[in-house]
Amino acid sequence: MLVLEIPSHTTIDIFARYCHGSSPGSFHFETEIEEDSTGYDYYQIFFKCIDDKLTKVKVWDPYIRNFDDFCSTLMKYGKNLKKVNLVTSAARDRITAKKQRKSLKSLSKKFRKKGLEIVIKYQHFHYRKFRFDNGWKVIIDRGLDIYKQVDYRSSEYYSPELRPCRETNVDYIYKK
Repeated sequence: MLVLEIPSHTTIDIFARYCHGSSPGSFHFETEIEEDSTGYDYYQIFFKCIDDKLTKVKVWDPYIRNFDDFCSTLMKYGKNLKKVNLVTSAARDRITAKKQRKSLKSLSKKFRKKGLEIVIKYQHFHYRKFRFDNGWKVIIDRGLDIYKQVDYRSSEYYSPELRPCRETNVDYIYKK
């Protein structure tokens, strides 16, 4: 397995374009998103994993945030995507758990109308990873919760690539 360290999201773009036409047996590359850096939306992070072969994605994220943005990105670029399985942890107190289930059910209904099935399973765990049925696996220390809080009235709120990020590592693994 080839292991590469990629220093910035600009390099990720160059590396991914270089590898896009190749057919490696398997490889692994990693990068770090630096504290307060900007320029990262979910397409920038996951674009290599979204192609015409993609039909299913499985997400393990115990403290799911920004799931709507992630699914919207998948739908926009994954023309053949049919299903997203989400494994997440249920909130601990009953009232918050009820709100969480209601919110995720509403989100599931919204995407079902657009042709994307979302299946939600609750389980207690800690790790965060994304498995794409076209051979890609992505492990992000913080899962989808990479952004710092911003005011909902600011332009950053509506444009994730403008939001400052929390420091996190991203591992990309491809197996043919």
